[in-house]
Amino acid sequence: MDRPIYVVTGFLDSGKTMSIKRTLVDPRFTEEERTLILCFEEGDEVYEEAFLKATRSEVEYLDYKDFNKDVINDLDKKHGHPDRIFIEFNGMDDDRTLLNMELPGGWEFAQMICLIDASKFRLHVANMAQFMFNHVSSTEIVVLNRYEGQDFRYLRNNIKSMNQGAMISLEDENGIMHDLPVDDLFDPDNLNISDADYGLFCMDVTDNCDRYLNKEIKFNGFFLETVKGDCVFGRYAMVCCANDLQCLAIRVKGLKDVLILGEYYHIEGTLKAEKARGYYMLYVEGKSARKIDKPAEEYVSFS
Repeated sequence: MDRPIYVVTGFLDSGKTMSIKRTLVDPRFTEEERTLILCFEEGDEVYEEAFLKATRSEVEYLDYKDFNKDVINDLDKKHGHPDRIFIEFNGMDDDRTLLNMELPGGWEFAQMICLIDASKFRLHVANMAQFMFNHVSSTEIVVLNRYEGQDFRYLRNNIKSMNQGAMISLEDENGIMHDLPVDDLFDPDNLNISDADYGLFCMDVTDNCDRYLNKEIKFNGFFLETVKGDCVFGRYAMVCCANDLQCLAIRVKGLKDVLILGEYYHIEGTLKAEKARGYYMLYVEGKSARKIDKPAEEYVSFS
């Protein structure tokens, strides 16, 4: 990678400016590189002249509708070909449009971080669900700041429902990073997963698969498809609105029963893992599949 672009996104007052400033003064990240900051949103926190001088940084305030490959080229020349770019993105713009933008030669998106004010998460999901989904589903790292006193299980499970691969970090109001709390959602020796807990389990088993390997499991799901002779069962989760349904699927091997696509079954088996494409994939070694009635509530949740 010649010159990286780092994108910091999130809603207004989520801490984007402060996060960029902390990063640029961190000696573990900065070794005299010259940085161009492209800011698409102005909040209460600002980039002071003293800070810019001390970190060899310059800032440009832009409107996203005027931003394209040619603008990057012009700014690159104007600022003497900086070593890297930080983009402080507007929380009401589309992250994926930015990430799919054509870049000049030598520039490459290196990382995207989404800042979320944990104290306002429920409010934002309720009132700006599509924007929240846009940010979280596009990012690699979610930083939950001002998280003190919040329900971490609710935060984690809803974020994972939008982006199962996102790494979550916790930051207090002073910018100090904290370890994620230990949260044993399920008893590995009693994995009788209720319909209400199906979504939670799918999130938890991805993060903590070692706890559940070789354990007996029971769950309900509809017969989604067959993949290489294995049966796949699932439930739909409404992430933020009806247009963002996500199927949470569990692959089951070894079933000999004749099953009907779309019908619901009660599955019993043992959780296993196999190595594929360099990482481990979970599956269930099936013992039985018993047809059941469709649940009263087909959509699962994460709270």
